[in-house]
Amino acid sequence: MVLERNRGKGAAVLHGLRAAREAGYTHALVMDADGQHPAARIREFMAASQANPDAQVLGVPLFGANAPLERVLWRKMSNFWVDFETLWEPLDAALRLRR
Repeated sequence: MVLERNRGKGAAVLHGLRAAREAGYTHALVMDADGQHPAARIREFMAASQANPDAQVLGVPLFGANAPLERVLWRKMSNFWVDFETLWEPLDAALRLRR
């Protein structure tokens, strides 16, 4: 499936999720191709999703020493705003998948 024009990653993900729902799927796995969540861990994500079908299962990206500083800083900034918006309510640690 290809969108008629590039509208960014968020639009592409939403389009794919809508298409999956229309095709009758109840769950979807979305991953970046940058290695933050290795494909070898898909089974763990799927098992966590099956064990908690009403939950949104999130991976925690880990950055190595060679990660671009800008990326690490922007991740910290976005995490701050998520924490602020949720009043620092922690995510359920049982659903976090770590490398």
